[in-house]
Amino acid sequence: MAHSGPISEKESPNNNTLVESALKHAVQLGLDPARLPPGKIYTRWCDDDQAAHQVCGRGIFFARRLDGVSFFSAADDGEGAEGFSMDFGEHGKIQAFSVRWSALVRYKNEPTASLNEITRCLRAHKTLVLPSPDEENYFARLKNLANANKLTINKITPYYGEGVFGEVPTNDVPAQFATPFAELEAVADFGNSNTPVRLLVPIIVSEANRLLKLNGAASAGREAGLE
Repeated sequence: MAHSGPISEKESPNNNTLVESALKHAVQLGLDPARLPPGKIYTRWCDDDQAAHQVCGRGIFFARRLDGVSFFSAADDGEGAEGFSMDFGEHGKIQAFSVRWSALVRYKNEPTASLNEITRCLRAHKTLVLPSPDEENYFARLKNLANANKLTINKITPYYGEGVFGEVPTNDVPAQFATPFAELEAVADFGNSNTPVRLLVPIIVSEANRLLKLNGAASAGREAGLE
């Protein structure tokens, strides 16, 4: 349903209303609310030049999970990720919703990559650097990161993603696989300054070896199933 333009704070649904309404409608869409993880609430800003930086709606996204591991989306509204989102306008009126819940069958178990293999991917620049919100010069930051003296990893979070790590599907062909990877929250140290950085890295041996173009046998790792 097309939105009617900016909405005031009084017309905007609060967080409790967003959660309750979305979970109620999840049942109508064939989803079990008890199995949905906590949702991520987002604000949708108007894209009209005359209403720029004004709120046109609020929504909530529930990422799909496999064995406790969520599907990844770089956007708060879950764009492009498996899961359920619902967008609300004035007085809680539904403006849009999305359900991506593909039929999945387990394909194979694989050992997780070792710390050494992940480190080699980092040093070989076989990772994805996530852009910062409202970043204007992403490629300049990438170039600058190559000059960092040290990278300190503070947190690692496993995710699932559609397709093969680092490859973009072509010709609108649906992905055949859901592949695990990890997000690293780190700090790049330049000696006299530092900056936070978020990276996506392979987390299973076959993906690390593919990116490193290794043809030898996979090194020992833990049995698949992210922990």
